[in-house]
Amino acid sequence: ENVKKEKAPINTVQNVKAPKKIQKEKVSSKFKTKMSHSVRAKILVPIFGIAVLGIVSCFISIVSLGRVQQSSKKISDTYLENIMEVDSLSQEFTMLQKMMLQHCLAEEDGQNTIEKSMEASKKSVNKYSKALEDSLTEDKAVKLYQDFQKKLVSYLDNYEMSISMSKSGNNEGAIRMTNGELTTMSDEMCDILAQLRDQSKESVDSGVSAQKASYYSSVAIAIVMLAIIAVILGVAVIICNRTIVTPLVHAHTQLNRVVEGIEQEKGDLTVRLTEKSEDEIGQLAKGINIFIETLQNVMTNIIHNTQKMNTVVDNVAESSGHVNENLCDISASMEELSATMEEVNSNV
Repeated sequence: ENVKKEKAPINTVQNVKAPKKIQKEKVSSKFKTKMSHSVRAKILVPIFGIAVLGIVSCFISIVSLGRVQQSSKKISDTYLENIMEVDSLSQEFTMLQKMMLQHCLAEEDGQNTIEKSMEASKKSVNKYSKALEDSLTEDKAVKLYQDFQKKLVSYLDNYEMSISMSKSGNNEGAIRMTNGELTTMSDEMCDILAQLRDQSKESVDSGVSAQKASYYSSVAIAIVMLAIIAVILGVAVIICNRTIVTPLVHAHTQLNRVVEGIEQEKGDLTVRLTEKSEDEIGQLAKGINIFIETLQNVMTNIIHNTQKMNTVVDNVAESSGHVNENLCDISASMEELSATMEEVNSNV
């Protein structure tokens, strides 16, 4: 019995579209392959990378300089002014204490002059106090200033009382108040001012430390950026030398040899340029090889046709020789026939 074997049906799937993810991966791989095989990419990508790093480095340097400038401005405009105002207030309190004692010991005319100086000094105290209040920003300093302000109000009230006592002739009571309560209040306010001065100095030291940190950070970032740029530049030089300069020099040398051989009529058209890459240089070498191959084929056809032509010419020459021999034979036969005809005529 003949058993017929049926083949299993083969399912064919046509017009199946690839998923978008696979299509994107193919496009990405083609783009990467094109970029990796392009001389333009080998040159422009490192230059673009160096330019981006340079811009980032400049931006970071500008930001760091801005921070340093802000810190310097804060130190000069706030902390140093605070220290100067605190020192000025301390000096004014010392002057007020001295003038108060002088007022107690002076005569009436001298007291009027001293009172004018006292008023000027109190105005200076109020001015420096207001400036100090406006320049304070930290909570601890503001709290210290509030304590100072309370003591200042009490101090000025007692100061006025001491002046009144001195004017009324109670010099002993005025001196006692000056050396007692006023001196104690003055010392307390000077202690608060000393704390404010110390805090301002700490703020100055903190600002200087922040400046140093910003400076060292900028230096470190600049060094890292320079190192990265140097590495990228070195890699770019190596890649350009291996993939651009060396192939160009090699192709130039080989092409010169072929041209020199052709000029000396000893050209070897079987020589081909080396194709090591698929970039523009590789395409150039490939085009030159196609040109040399085409020239080789043309020369081969010319030589082949020349040989054929020589063969035809030889055949024609040989045929011409045979024709000449046949003509000679015919000429001899004609002469013999003519002689025979003459002989026949003479016999007739």
